[in-house]
Amino acid sequence: MNVLRYLSKDAAGQHFISRENTIYEIWLRLLCNYKKNNADSAEMR
Repeated sequence: MNVLRYLSKDAAGQHFISRENTIYEIWLRLLCNYKKNNADSAEMR
């Protein structure tokens, strides 16, 4: 029931911003990890 309520709220656009922010945070975190890993591998060479 909670999932249906969440989806209906999402269709209404109430949860849309918070979900987008979460995706944006995950994307930034992945990007930072990617840059850090590239820097580490460059130092090992």
